[in-house]
Amino acid sequence: MEQRIPLHLISENSNNHRNRSSNGEKRNKCVRYIVGCVTITSIFGLIILLLMLSITIIMIVINIRYHDKYYCSIEHRLSLCFNC
Repeated sequence: MEQRIPLHLISENSNNHRNRSSNGEKRNKCVRYIVGCVTITSIFGLIILLLMLSITIIMIVINIRYHDKYYCSIEHRLSLCFNC
């Protein structure tokens, strides 16, 4: 016993399916846009972080390499504070 479905119901269902898929495509575009923006921002943040880290490492290496054992850069400031 087959049930017959009227043609107008079939055409409405197919139109609804098309509308749903177009809404899904719009959502996918928004999600892709958001993911792309977050990815680019994260990459820029990592580049800035690596630059800051490399600058501090270079400063430490220069300080270790050219450090004078007998000179303390803060010593004269300490002696001024204690004489007050």
